[in-house]
Amino acid sequence: MRRRDRRGSNIIEFSLLLPVFFTLIAGAIDVSWALSQQAALDDAVHRACRAGALVDPGDREAFVGDVVAEAERVLELAMTASVAGGCGDGGCDAVLELFGDPPTRSMRCDVQSEFTPLLGIVMSESTMTAGTVAMMEWQRWPE
Repeated sequence: MRRRDRRGSNIIEFSLLLPVFFTLIAGAIDVSWALSQQAALDDAVHRACRAGALVDPGDREAFVGDVVAEAERVLELAMTASVAGGCGDGGCDAVLELFGDPPTRSMRCDVQSEFTPLLGIVMSESTMTAGTVAMMEWQRWPE
């Protein structure tokens, strides 16, 4: 029995499978980047809401503006440090508000941020959202 010459068949099989492998690797990179950015956004929102919840809203909530300002400041710092692009140039929308009455007065923080994938082969641009609620440390009863 004579063996057929199979030289060159390996390169053909390799060239047929190479795009599949590249797509799998690109997909893994894009999904990993998206998960990393979502985790960073969640962390930034949590830090901001917690920082705002630690500020004294004052008697009869005279300093509620300070609570929101501190949360916005920490959110901007955390987003710039960890999330690609941060919140600069309208890159995200943030809603930071107080709600409820003592003893359960709380602060709600919701943020939407634009997401751009690294490679864009598997994923496309989208909007990421994160939100959390933190109970205010200072609970003053209305008089």
